[in-house]
Amino acid sequence: NKTYKIDVNVSGLSSEQNLEIANKIRKISSNNIFFIDVEPIINLLLNHNLIEHFNIKKIYPNSINISILPTKFIAKIKNANEVLIIGSNGKLIKKEKVDKDLPFLYGKYDRKYFLEFYVSLINSEFQYNEIDSILYFPSRRWDLKLKDETLIKLPSNNLTKSLKLAHLIKKKKNKSIKIIDLRIKNRIVIKWITQI
Repeated sequence: NKTYKIDVNVSGLSSEQNLEIANKIRKISSNNIFFIDVEPIINLLLNHNLIEHFNIKKIYPNSINISILPTKFIAKIKNANEVLIIGSNGKLIKKEKVDKDLPFLYGKYDRKYFLEFYVSLINSEFQYNEIDSILYFPSRRWDLKLKDETLIKLPSNNLTKSLKLAHLIKKKKNKSIKIIDLRIKNRIVIKWITQI
């Protein structure tokens, strides 16, 4: 029985992060590719905040290739005294430099509801870079503040439909709207900017 030194190749993140993950995998892996238990490798990758998806491939006689799709940075949130990034995987990420263009999330962070909201937002007509901040209420309702100071008050359900309607209203009357309130079913309240 010939044993080979396992060669671990990781791609998708920065060179430094790929090397760090490869080294951790080498420490928990057997020297024989036939006896490598992928469960600890999967757990290691699932617990990494910067990973959205990954693919593990054993290549005989002695290689493991791991392709990583990094998470997208989609919002920022203040937690205690630090600003954290929210990834598209829902995980909170510490970063030294925080992208100023990411929208700020206010309210208690709930991973499940935020990711559902994010999907609705992506499926709407709004461009993500138009959004200044997102406010989450305990009633599972959302407000959006756009960079042009327009406030959109959304209902707690039918988010994609409501976002598309808000975008249509905004597109038609762009410069003069201050608030679009869609909280009440079958009712639209628009507050206009008053000129002095």
